[in-house]
Amino acid sequence: REAKSLGDGSVERLPGLYLAADWYDHAGRYGDARRQLEQAVALIEAAHGPGDAQLALPLRRIAEEQFAVLDTATVR
Repeated sequence: REAKSLGDGSVERLPGLYLAADWYDHAGRYGDARRQLEQAVALIEAAHGPGDAQLALPLRRIAEEQFAVLDTATVR
């Protein structure tokens, strides 16, 4: 729904993507969280370029998600 009302490439979608990533993360759905964060990266790069400082947040969180996945796999 949000994508249609704001436009698929709108950076205004970022807060919603981050909230969805949070929800998926807390639910243990790390792959879904990562997909939301990857969409955020793509939106920021398209709007502001690959060197924009706004990329720090989603890229850091992607790294954290990867660590969580590896940590969960190690525990099992």
